[in-house]
Amino acid sequence: MSVFHAYDIRGVYPTELNEVFTQKVGLVLPDVIRTKKVVVGRDVRKSSPALHRAIVKGLLKRGIDVYTIGVCSSPKLYFATYFYDFRAGVMITASHNPAKYNGIKIVKKKAVPLTKEKGLKELEKRIELYQWKEAKKPGRLHEMNVDEDYNLFLEKYVHAPHQLRVVVDVMHGTMGRELHTLKKVAQVTVLHTKEGEFTQAPNPLRKGALQELQREVVRQKAHLGIAFDNDGDRVVFVDEKGKIVLADYLFGLLATFCAKKRDSLVFDLRMSKVLEEVAKKKEMKPVRSRVGHTYITKTMKWRRAPVGAELSGHYYFKETKYTDSGLFAALMIVNLVSQTKQPLSALVQPFQKYVLSNEMNFEVPDKKAAIEKVASLFPGKRTSLDGITITGENFWYNVRASNTEPLVRVRAEANDAATLQMVVTKVKQALR
Repeated sequence: MSVFHAYDIRGVYPTELNEVFTQKVGLVLPDVIRTKKVVVGRDVRKSSPALHRAIVKGLLKRGIDVYTIGVCSSPKLYFATYFYDFRAGVMITASHNPAKYNGIKIVKKKAVPLTKEKGLKELEKRIELYQWKEAKKPGRLHEMNVDEDYNLFLEKYVHAPHQLRVVVDVMHGTMGRELHTLKKVAQVTVLHTKEGEFTQAPNPLRKGALQELQREVVRQKAHLGIAFDNDGDRVVFVDEKGKIVLADYLFGLLATFCAKKRDSLVFDLRMSKVLEEVAKKKEMKPVRSRVGHTYITKTMKWRRAPVGAELSGHYYFKETKYTDSGLFAALMIVNLVSQTKQPLSALVQPFQKYVLSNEMNFEVPDKKAAIEKVASLFPGKRTSLDGITITGENFWYNVRASNTEPLVRVRAEANDAATLQMVVTKVKQALR
């Protein structure tokens, strides 16, 4: 299986992705993104230092000046790319994947991601054909500290008049190093700080992943809990009662406070229909997007939307140049809870109008046939923005193919629990 995926390079270390391969990526990258300097960062995985050295070695051999910012989150690497006007940035990370994985995220000018359609396929081809030529004069390596500029940037957007008690789960990832701004406005307790000790996937959406955070929020009588994935581009929230807040409701809250009349709200098509109702009530324009970083950001830029979201806990902001930032989202929520003096549970309650399923994954031999089978279960309006969405009188569901696995994914919403159960049961029966 190729390590080149839709939005990044990712595989098992060292069998699928190793130092030799990573150095080749550095050797080829200047032919895909024309530049003389590249900013590079890495996460805290055990294999990341070696892969970081390998990518740097490859770039230097091509005569590229490398500016390394060391251990950082993906949002911080994005910031360094657009704030200092680099034409290319490289992040060594496998994000929320288990410990045995590692990977490479590459962005262009303004932190626009390199994708399979735009750059990664060419990169793969050049590596396969061994197409590169080392420079006569190697590049220079620079160590670069971006902490002060990054923290000052974030602090511009923090307006929390009342200090909160916040519990943060960094899942043994990079975000334990980047809570400076949050700690200035909140009393923060941090969980799971031993870097790189991923006994389980550092993913806040993993079943049971937030149990300790939930217990600790209740025990400490904290105002909220925040969980980041390993590289900080994904975030999940827990309210003061220890209940996980769905991304649909969290985005409804963000949209209400971060957008204004005539603004567009961009969100992936799996998210609750309540977001359309919120937008229309506030005279905003709801825009459903295909799932994925590329589609969300492209739509946001086209619509000049101030905020966007994915079901998976990625939140995008105009202020961060349309990149996703878990920390920026967390600071916005802290602002809202502090300013309103209302519990998070009360703030999201108006958005909890319908009953939602989790996204369900089914392994199937023929994804196309499975999608059509599920789409034919119920009558209703049929749309095909991403997979197939069926909308009935009191429910809707979407069925779509995974980009990287032999899976179809299904999410449903209904006006009541009985209808949702009926839809989910029929879907499961159809895909057994």
